[in-house]
This record gives sequence, C-alpha cells and structure tokens, in this order.
Amino acid sequence: MISQLGMSFYLVGSDYIFPRMTNKHMYELLNVNGGRVVGEAYTPLGTQNYEHILLMTLSVLSRTLFFQH
Repeated sequence: MISQLGMSFYLVGSDYIFPRMTNKHMYELLNVNGGRVVGEAYTPLGTQNYEHILLMTLSVLSRTLFFQH
C-alpha cells in the first residue's frame, strides 16, 4: 500500500467503533511498514459535507486520505 499510495496518511471515519478500530489497525500497519499517520478525524454519522476535513488534509500535506464511512 505504501509503495502505491505514499508514506503519509490522514485517516477519516464516521464517529463510531468500526472506523476507529479500522484506523487503529491502519496505524499499526503503517508503523510496521515505515509509513505514518499525519492526522485523524471523525464525523457524526450522516455527515455530507467534508470540506473542512479536506482542508485539514491539505494543511498537513498528506498524500493519501484513507476514508472509512
């Protein structure tokens, strides 16, 4: 995954257990493989506007946004 998507990831998900556990595993996988998480954000279920999250990802210059809805 890192070889295709880059070293830096910003993890996004809805604010409930499944995305949080998935992102926990992503942290572990990235750490083992030399990648890093540059940010993480959770939104209420049903959120339709993600502009603020996209702006945050641009501000930390991550190459890959991992979105879990």
